[in-house]
Amino acid sequence: VSSKPGSKFTPEPGRYHLYGSYACPGSHRALIVRALKGLEEVISVTYLHPVWRLTNRSGNSQDKHRGWVFGNTDPEAPAFSNTIGKGGPFPPAYDDNEPDPSNVQAFSIREIYEYAKDTSGKYTIPLLWDTKLKTIVNNESSDIAYMLNSCFNDYARNPTLDLYTEDDVEEKAKLYQVSEWLSPLMIHGVYRCGFAKTQWAYDRAINDLC
Repeated sequence: VSSKPGSKFTPEPGRYHLYGSYACPGSHRALIVRALKGLEEVISVTYLHPVWRLTNRSGNSQDKHRGWVFGNTDPEAPAFSNTIGKGGPFPPAYDDNEPDPSNVQAFSIREIYEYAKDTSGKYTIPLLWDTKLKTIVNNESSDIAYMLNSCFNDYARNPTLDLYTEDDVEEKAKLYQVSEWLSPLMIHGVYRCGFAKTQWAYDRAINDLC
């Protein structure tokens, strides 16, 4: 997102939508900046269900992809177990989980990526969506946080708050140092625990995280 002439994604209130989850540390990074800058009325948000599910709706039994899904607020929707049939039963939606509000009406975040024809990488969140062009703006939490800090000051309740200290080289260096340990140990650390395939890998990941 930039206000520079010719920019594809220009800052506008109500144009962008943020997809995230309370179970995703990277989402928290973007959501915290959104709150601190006072952009709650400028950039809308949808919280995906914290429990991963199979994302395939085509009936293809060979498609075993698991990932983030939207909440199902239908009162008749059944509870479910996790992707390997254990745990739960989990409710189809927690208090803040809602269906996809976009024109895509997706079941999972995967379908948002597929709609945007962006399927070369992983189907991750947070994800910043352009409701005007109906496409993905960015899915890297640090980039999204920077955009929210710097690009929407004309609409923010706290426009003078600068979380990236653009003009202070020394402070920027300190932020970089914090990010160097925060990202691998905390933001990615949660996933290292969740994806661990051995007890040793899990123990190491949880030790780093805690």
